Amino acid sequence: MTDFKLFSTAILLATAAALFSSCENMPKFPLTVKKPPFALSGFEIRRGPIDQVCLTACASFYFINGSAEELRAFKINFRLYDGQGEPIGRGDNKVTFRYSGTIAPGANREITLSLDQFVPYETAVIIADHIYVESVLFGSGDTWEDPYGLWTW
Repeated sequence: MTDFKLFSTAILLATAAALFSSCENMPKFPLTVKKPPFALSGFEIRRGPIDQVCLTACASFYFINGSAEELRAFKINFRLYDGQGEPIGRGDNKVTFRYSGTIAPGANREITLSLDQFVPYETAVIIADHIYVESVLFGSGDTWEDPYGLWTW
């Protein structure tokens, strides 16, 4: 019986050590994320081919830089579904794009991104959901970040 108690105690201590030590390495979840200094407008999925950008489908939207600084780059994420709400694409249905290009303060830029690598030809209806900008890089080198997608469009 003492061997069983010793074994049980060892398992309990090992489990507790594993659980509590991993909490140290977890990222701290921000309770708030600063309001984004930009806006997205008119997000839509269009079937291709479109203007030598895509053959199957494109995501198109307007990015409005509402900050007083020039924008150099941003990273946008969203998820794709078919007409029945089933995830589409290979593996994870999360799509991530990195855009590099300057957008002046107060400017409105139309962005069109190819979804060819994610969307099969036979998918008739494509729905995007949980659309969010994960990070923005400004001309000064400052960044704005929303790694958890708390500000969605």
